Amino acid sequence: MADLAALENFETLLRCPDCHKALMRDLSGGLRCVCCGFCAPDEGGVYNLLPSEERAELYPGDRQDVIDFCLPNHERKLLEGWYELEGVFGAKYRWMGARASAKLTPVRPGPQRLRIRGHIHENSLSPGKPVKMSVSANGAEVGRSVFERAGTFIFEADLPAAGAYAIEIAASPTWKAPPDGRLLSVSVGMLRLASAE
Repeated sequence: MADLAALENFETLLRCPDCHKALMRDLSGGLRCVCCGFCAPDEGGVYNLLPSEERAELYPGDRQDVIDFCLPNHERKLLEGWYELEGVFGAKYRWMGARASAKLTPVRPGPQRLRIRGHIHENSLSPGKPVKMSVSANGAEVGRSVFERAGTFIFEADLPAAGAYAIEIAASPTWKAPPDGRLLSVSVGMLRLASAE
């Protein structure tokens, strides 16, 4: 019976990931540190006990330095060239044509690195013609990539110092999938700024 009692008060077996003090359950069933204010809400019986800094990096939420197509407010950071939202929760994306642009604003000081996560469709590739992508920030090219296979891609580039960034992505070749009349190149699921290391 002692084991069952311990599970009913499982929080007594845990420590705060930030300051290592005791955790207690709050009125909503979440876990809260008795000392530093760390909190982990009860999300369907699951508690995220990653240290706050790591949690913010892995799950940034709706911030000015992230465009996560799974979040509802991402549209206000998009500029031009994006098609409608597609996919399912956890894997939402937007197709782009030959060019698309968005705006990102750093939330941390220091050098910034741009990360773009997307997908190359097999229709983008033809024999001897890989997908080419170039990315500019505030009108200056920051990097180019060539993709020779279909699948997920990650593009990264260091950015020059700026208070905000207008990011433009250019990709070729473009193609159509009739009866869909859209001109497509690649699909993108996330753009974000990270600290350059």
